[in-house]
Amino acid sequence: MKKLNQRGITLIALVITIIVLLILAGVSIAMLTGQNGILTQANNAKDETEQANAKEKVESAVIATMSQSKRGTLDADKLVAEITNNYGGQAETTAGGFPVTVTIDGKSFTVDENGTVELSGAKPQVTEAKVVTSADGTGNEAADDQAEGTTLYISFKASLENGTISSVTCDKGTVENKNGIYVTKVTANGTYTFTITGTGENGEVTSTIPIKVSKYESRSGIKVGDYVNYTPNVASTSYSLLGTQSEYSDQTISQESLKWRVLRKNADGSIDLIADPTSKPVYFQGALGYNNGVYLLNDICEKLYSNTSKNVTARSVNLDDMEKWLTDAGKNARANYSNAVKYGETKTYTGGKAYIPDIYGKTENENDKYYSTPTTNTYTPESGKATASDTLDAKQTYYYISINSTNYGDGAKVLNNSNYYWVAARYVNCNSDNAYFGLRFAFRYMDGDNMFYSNNRTTNSYHRLRPVVSLRSDVQITPSTGTNGTDNPHTIDW
Repeated sequence: MKKLNQRGITLIALVITIIVLLILAGVSIAMLTGQNGILTQANNAKDETEQANAKEKVESAVIATMSQSKRGTLDADKLVAEITNNYGGQAETTAGGFPVTVTIDGKSFTVDENGTVELSGAKPQVTEAKVVTSADGTGNEAADDQAEGTTLYISFKASLENGTISSVTCDKGTVENKNGIYVTKVTANGTYTFTITGTGENGEVTSTIPIKVSKYESRSGIKVGDYVNYTPNVASTSYSLLGTQSEYSDQTISQESLKWRVLRKNADGSIDLIADPTSKPVYFQGALGYNNGVYLLNDICEKLYSNTSKNVTARSVNLDDMEKWLTDAGKNARANYSNAVKYGETKTYTGGKAYIPDIYGKTENENDKYYSTPTTNTYTPESGKATASDTLDAKQTYYYISINSTNYGDGAKVLNNSNYYWVAARYVNCNSDNAYFGLRFAFRYMDGDNMFYSNNRTTNSYHRLRPVVSLRSDVQITPSTGTNGTDNPHTIDW
């Protein structure tokens, strides 16, 4: 056995002296060495400090490894090398690379692909999670047709292998421990995130566990197609649309008193309303009509049909509003539509058949306004003199299908209309001879009107507006008593 040096002997003597003095002062052995004893707590603090220092080394190794990547991503093999060569630790990857297991200064950790460092070992687990009607968390799973505002309870059990749970919290409410069942009140659909902390073999460990509640019938008593008493509140009741924006003559569009209907009840509790078509049309023409049409349709609706006092911004009905309703049959009908090529396929045009509107190819999103203000750019080549080297690869996005319950489900109740109305979205229709660039419209069918042709011809068209507004989930609506209709709409509780 190695001899103790003078410094070691002095330290031992000092510790013994302190213990003797504590005992003489009335401090018992249990108070020194028990579970909550002075020496035990000192040792725990020392262990926590060592653990924190070791974790800091692993995090430093992660940062150093990520800094070696141009994209700031984490490479598992490089992390192993960094820890082994520069931090005096041991590390190894799993079969898929991550998580990387690391041991430094006798402490073990795992590192995921995002660089998150956690202590190795068991973590808190949730079992028997359910949503019930009883305040003590017992009973069977609640039915999925609860009225909004009804009090339900998330209940579950939490455990930690070879450890104890110390706390359970929720981001949306208070958690109570009811005889080993953790219970939280809920009154609305959504994701409730629980943070469960415990003390395990390697110290404090935490799990973050989301539990989704979807028991409430969104907007109970309100159906798609119902009328709602929405009213705009804007400074101006008219909009000046210039011919230099639409490629048609100057137009003045006036606000109209419209009837509003439920277009969609969203999963987050918000609700979309759509107006019946206006009585007056709006005209668009040519390459400018194609380029600016989406921007202008949205801008007109925003300026005339928003409610600024309630932070509600209006826009035009768009392709997403339509296509969210497509059933499998509707998607098949769209996919099978064909002109010179099928929907989604591409056809190439060259020379004098390859004129291209300014916006085409700059965005894939047909609903995209794209410009921050209406453009004055028309098409290329601007000279109007195409050459054999000019090429257009046009993708077929136009389709013509019935707006009925087969193709659009419940959405057909409000999207099918005897009046023709603009849909704020562009399309391309590939003909055998040239491509047609147009703006969509709808009535009994999903359709569109050509604005500009790839052989440099133009045309114009006119249809009505259909504004759309979205009401936040916290905006309450009181269902009407009796039969809902234009004269008996649901009431928005502003």
